[in-house]
Amino acid sequence: MAISFTLLNRIDMSLDMSRVQEKLRACNSQRDAEQIVVSDGNREVELGEMFTIVGDTNAGVQVWNGDFSRADGMAAGLVDEHIVINGDVGHRAGARMVGGHLRIQGNVRNGLGSAMQGGEIWLHGNAGDRVGAAEAPSEKGMRGGKIFVSGTAGDMVGFRMRRGTIVVGGCVGKLTGYQMLAGTIVCADNVELELGREMRRGTILALNSKNTVVASPTFRLSGQFQFSAIEVLLRQLQKSLNASIFANKNSCLTSEWQQLNAILENRFHQHWNLFYGDHLHGGRGEILTPVTSA
Repeated sequence: MAISFTLLNRIDMSLDMSRVQEKLRACNSQRDAEQIVVSDGNREVELGEMFTIVGDTNAGVQVWNGDFSRADGMAAGLVDEHIVINGDVGHRAGARMVGGHLRIQGNVRNGLGSAMQGGEIWLHGNAGDRVGAAEAPSEKGMRGGKIFVSGTAGDMVGFRMRRGTIVVGGCVGKLTGYQMLAGTIVCADNVELELGREMRRGTILALNSKNTVVASPTFRLSGQFQFSAIEVLLRQLQKSLNASIFANKNSCLTSEWQQLNAILENRFHQHWNLFYGDHLHGGRGEILTPVTSA
C-alpha cells in the first residue's frame, strides 16, 4: 500500500521540501509523518497542517497530489523509494538522488536531478534550466542514474555532468553539455547554440536531422561513421521506454513516450557525423549528428 500526500491549500511562499525524504525514512507511523517540520517562507509548519496524509509510511511508495510549483527540493535525496508526483514542481526536484524512482506528471522548474548519483527520473512535461547539473558552479553535476524528459528542457542541460544519461524528447536550450566531464545526453529535437561548450569528455547525440546543430566553434568534424555502441545505447534506452510505456499504458501521456521511442528506433542503423571537442579543453568530448543524404 502507498502513502499519499494531498495538498490542502495553495503554497503562497517558497516551501523547502529538501529534507522530507530523510525524515520520512525515520517515521514509524502516519502521525510521525504529519509532525515533520518544513520551512514555508519565514515560518515553520508541520506536514499535517499542509497535507492530508493517508497510508503506511513504510510502504516505500509515495503519491503526492497538488500544485508544488513553489515547493523546492521535492523528492531530494531518494535512496530506494518510488515516488509519483501529480502536479507541477519547483526547483531541484530529485536532487542528490542515490537510487529509487521518481515520476512527475507536470512541469518542473530549474535543477531537476541536480547532483544525482543513481536512480531514475521520468518527467512527463517540460523542465527548466540545468537538468542533471551541478548544484553550484564549483561542484560536480550528475554522477549516475537516468533522467527522461518527454517535453522540452531549458539551458545548461548536463552542466558539469560526470556520469549517467539524460534523454530529452523535446527541444533543449543553449549550452547543453556545458563543462561536461563525462556521461551521455540524448536530444531528440532541436538544440540551440553553443552545444558542448568547454566540454572535456562525454557524448552528446543530437537526433533531429532537420536541425542544423551549432556546436561550439572549437569542435572539429572528424568524419562520418556507424557506431555499434550507439545502436546498443539506443536499444537500451528504448527498452527502458518500453517498460515505462507498459507500466503506464492507461495514461494519456503514453503517446509522448511512444513518439520518443519511434525516434530512437529510426536511428538504430544511422551513420553519424562525429565532432570532437572542446579543443580548448582537451578535445575528448563527442557530438554526434545524423548524416543526411544530399
